[in-house]
Amino acid sequence: MTFIDDYTRYTWVYILKTKDQASQAIKDFLAMVKRQFNAEVKRFRTAGGGEYVNHEVKATFAQEGITHEVTPPYSPESNGVAERFNRTLKEMIRTWLGSIEKYFLWAEAVNSAVYIKNRLPHRALDKTTPFEKLFGQKPSIIHLQPFGRKCYVHIPEAKRPSGTSLHHTAVDGIFVGYMDSNKIY
Repeated sequence: MTFIDDYTRYTWVYILKTKDQASQAIKDFLAMVKRQFNAEVKRFRTAGGGEYVNHEVKATFAQEGITHEVTPPYSPESNGVAERFNRTLKEMIRTWLGSIEKYFLWAEAVNSAVYIKNRLPHRALDKTTPFEKLFGQKPSIIHLQPFGRKCYVHIPEAKRPSGTSLHHTAVDGIFVGYMDSNKIY
């Protein structure tokens, strides 16, 4: 599930196993925005799917005083920003996963694609980045790596077999993404 701020175009993604987890993801997102940005969501636009239009979600929006805009059926253009973003994500992910043929890494690919998209200039923001618009500073991109590239995962000394210093200090890995800190992969 993607959440896109209309003003900054910054996007958050929540990986759900089933659609019934959507209401909790919405609650978690609203709490995160309130706590991390000291902001209140005023309007929430969704498609008319059952994961968005149900008693629990309606109650959450009513309790928070949020206006819920439901787009008309069969008109994805009514929610153009989200539809275009999701299409771009699919294109990025399809390319990445197809090149390494590791389709089980789809959730990691989604998270990495959103991370990168938040750090790319956006036409609607006069070529500034969503990250910059939200946080007020240019994002660092020096740490960016190609998704799926071969990498080596360090084995801490305490986890290595004892008895010799000649054991491997790393194992082969696949680069799959970033943490919130730009120093952690």
